[in-house]
Amino acid sequence: MITDYWSSFFVKYIKIQIINVINTQHLTKFPMTSRSDNILSRLKEHDQTMPLHLIKLSVGTESPETLRQWQAYFGNLHGRIYHTTRMTPKRKAEILAGGSIYWVIKGAIRARQRIVDLEEFIDDEGIKHCRIVLDPELFETRTWPHRAFQGWRYLSEDKCPPDEKQAGGAEALPEDMADELRELGLL
Repeated sequence: MITDYWSSFFVKYIKIQIINVINTQHLTKFPMTSRSDNILSRLKEHDQTMPLHLIKLSVGTESPETLRQWQAYFGNLHGRIYHTTRMTPKRKAEILAGGSIYWVIKGAIRARQRIVDLEEFIDDEGIKHCRIVLDPELFETRTWPHRAFQGWRYLSEDKCPPDEKQAGGAEALPEDMADELRELGLL
């Protein structure tokens, strides 16, 4: 049962929302024909300014250096570096507009590579796959803890760790000591 307190709360809440919508119409640079049109136009503007990234587990890799060694071997074998995945990203244009793949190594994002292309292909059994073609240059990032997951995920620009060269500070520390300090919240 809704009490008088809650009913007055909801009335006040709705009034505030109406005032916010009216004020937003005057403050936005897009003419607001409807709320959904305004949201869509803001999303399109947002998509044009920031690239979209992918995040993927690097299974069996101990460090960015072992990933670099594995990819050098793979590149010599196949002539280029790519990662094959079952699902093809739907937001291809946003990813190819400067996106990277961020590698989760031993429970943390530790490195990234620029994505050069996304190639769809069908294998011998008739199953669709996607090759994520990667730039050979591997950038180490500041270590950011991340839980395990299957497949790949989209990663927005604001959730990406900075490159290690940009991050500064922990370069002089041994890797295992820096990891322990991060776990304690000191780095």
